[in-house]
Amino acid sequence: MTTRVPCPTSNATPTSPCRSRGAPPLFVAVEGEAGIIRDKATFADHWTSDLERWFPDGIDTPGMALIKVAAVRIHYWDGEEEGEVAPRA
Repeated sequence: MTTRVPCPTSNATPTSPCRSRGAPPLFVAVEGEAGIIRDKATFADHWTSDLERWFPDGIDTPGMALIKVAAVRIHYWDGEEEGEVAPRA
C-alpha cells in the first residue's frame, strides 16, 4: 500500500561521505512526488542485514515506512563538478 504525501513535491538528498580516498563527497538532490509505503512484503523485498543496526525488530519495527519518490529532477554535485541526470520514464 502506498500513501501519497500531501505535499506534491519532495526533496531527498542522499550523500556519500567518502567515495574513495581523497575524493570529495558526492551530494545528490532528488525532486519529485513522494509516496509512503507501509507494506511488510515490500519491506522484506528491500531488506538487507545492514539495516538491523538501526531496526533491530526487522520488518516488524513499529512505525517503519519506505519513501518512494517518482523523480522529476535529479541534481548532483561533488564540490568540483555538478549537473543533472534525466530520470527514467
